[in-house]
Amino acid sequence: MLEDIAALFKDRPWQSLESADLARAKAVPSMLAWEETQFYYWLGQTFSSVDGVFVDLGCFVGGSTARFAGGIQDAGHASVVHAFDRFTVNEKIKKAVLYESGIAPFEGRDMLPLSKDLLAPFADHVVHHQGDITEAQWNGAPIDVLAHDASKSRKSMDAQAEIFWPYFRTGRTIMVQQDYLHTVQPWIPVQMELWADHFEPLAFIRGSSLAFLCTKTPAASVLEERRVANLDHADQVSLIKKARDRMAAFGKPVAKKLDIATQLLEENPGVEQPWKLKRAKNAA
Repeated sequence: MLEDIAALFKDRPWQSLESADLARAKAVPSMLAWEETQFYYWLGQTFSSVDGVFVDLGCFVGGSTARFAGGIQDAGHASVVHAFDRFTVNEKIKKAVLYESGIAPFEGRDMLPLSKDLLAPFADHVVHHQGDITEAQWNGAPIDVLAHDASKSRKSMDAQAEIFWPYFRTGRTIMVQQDYLHTVQPWIPVQMELWADHFEPLAFIRGSSLAFLCTKTPAASVLEERRVANLDHADQVSLIKKARDRMAAFGKPVAKKLDIATQLLEENPGVEQPWKLKRAKNAA
């Protein structure tokens, strides 16, 4: 099964998608890089089905959700994307992302009405879940594709894993760690290396995403034991160095980012918030 799934990713078929193919999905603002946009759409096309389930954790106003749903629509399937977020925004991000994308100015912090309007063309494929993802409840359905873009601390990352990962399918579920190479979140590669016996890396997608195949469904009891927040600093550093070695096959851009993340982790023991991590010396 691993060989069959890996073969789908080998030649990076998502890169053949043209901007015109994704026009409706791209109408929803997103902070995804271009290849990530292609990749999410391709995942929707390739891994949707008559009853499939996608989970989008930390979807902002719904850009990544739209790209999943656009691919699902294109494939003619009935899969549903469950979009989880607080759906709130501050004035700075409104101006920098939403208004720059052509969204009309609006009052207040609540983005849920805006997200529903933007995702209306995909309404049959989208379910919104507003609130703190670490307090979310899952309905028990097996998950085909899950995207993580809300791993902003060790504790939040552990909590999300405990909520959703027990519903992964062995040999079938695709997980995207969208911020795997976002160097100020070094606990993400730490987590994935801690779970290396359950997930096989499939592809690096520019800008900062890595995709994995679930090779063994994580048990709830093991998830409670394997919390990144419970690791001491030395163990975290050891794991991120192992991640750097294991991901070297994806090329120099990945290795360089993991080198920076490793140095940040080494120099900032105990720091929980990305914005509090001090830049590593000589980091690019």
